[in-house]
Amino acid sequence: MTFRVLGLDPSLRRTGIAILTDFGGITAPSVLREMGEGSDERESYLQGNRRLRAVCANTMRIIDDYRSKIGPDNIDLAVIEGHAFSRNLPSVEDRHGLWHGLVGALDVRKIPIAIVQPSTRERFITGKASTGPTAPPPDERKALVLAEIRKLFPQHRIANHDVADAVGLALMGAIHLGMTMPFRLRRCHIEGVHPINWPALTQPQSTARR
Repeated sequence: MTFRVLGLDPSLRRTGIAILTDFGGITAPSVLREMGEGSDERESYLQGNRRLRAVCANTMRIIDDYRSKIGPDNIDLAVIEGHAFSRNLPSVEDRHGLWHGLVGALDVRKIPIAIVQPSTRERFITGKASTGPTAPPPDERKALVLAEIRKLFPQHRIANHDVADAVGLALMGAIHLGMTMPFRLRRCHIEGVHPINWPALTQPQSTARR
């Protein structure tokens, strides 16, 4: 049975989009994209609303283009990063609007959705905590996430940390579904999928290489 898992890292500037598929029994990326819109500090509420709607629509267009080529029921699970409540940025309202727009669009398409908090996703990828006195600064953490994902899929171009985040999210869903990986799973991979509240329509298998 072929599984396809979507990973989404929502961002107004650069939403990361990744779809993992088990090609011939081995999991690999079939979609690695990014989508975003630049902003102006002087933009009005209406302009901000238009921007988030554009990012949402263009992101879903990429997903729908993939679905149209393979079949309407081809995405078994979507894994989306949850709200980063600790980041008190001026654009928080718009970012939450984008998140709800994407979740609603996936739900309308009847794609099962799992939500992963940023710290859980980061620990899953790197094996390191993202908070606390020993946590490196944000830029170093982003670079580490990108490096770790590139090591897992060296034959594929992972352009930036936003796409890497999306791959990591999709990878969590793929491991939950038992998809076979082209690498040996680390302890952080195996343990990292347990805290997630997975949707009832997805039943974990037992074929992942460990």
